[in-house]
Amino acid sequence: QDLRRLGVCVNKTRVDLSLPPVPNEMIRWFILGLFEGDGWLTYSTRPDGTVHTGNFGIALSETLGRQISEHLDKHLCIGPGAMKQIGAVWKLTYASQPVICRIMEWLYATDTGLRMERKHKKWLEMKALHERAVLNPQAVRKMRKLEPVQTPSLSG
Repeated sequence: QDLRRLGVCVNKTRVDLSLPPVPNEMIRWFILGLFEGDGWLTYSTRPDGTVHTGNFGIALSETLGRQISEHLDKHLCIGPGAMKQIGAVWKLTYASQPVICRIMEWLYATDTGLRMERKHKKWLEMKALHERAVLNPQAVRKMRKLEPVQTPSLSG
């Protein structure tokens, strides 16, 4: 009943929900909760063990997906994510390695111990493989264009 009073409903990904009034310093935690609840992080490797392809995604409503994509682009300078509809469910996805790394670094920037260990472990595995990879010049140029992420503190 408490969750219903807060706006959580059954089959929430099938209802076109909007971003609730989350304070800017808490939006990262909100998006992390969406990712850990209805998101995924996948990757495949090359024969040398480095990351070949990756995918970050969250299943959500169309409106919420577009709002989250706009927020991530505005604050992380990563461009819009891809929105795809599968049946009544929408999926916000990113497939660029530098963008995925940027999102994941931002989501897990502060370790409070409150996280889904399975997804965090998957990120750490992908990150280690990605860091071993030799980036091509085009990827390096793309990474250099990104400004550093400013992470709000939890103090106060």
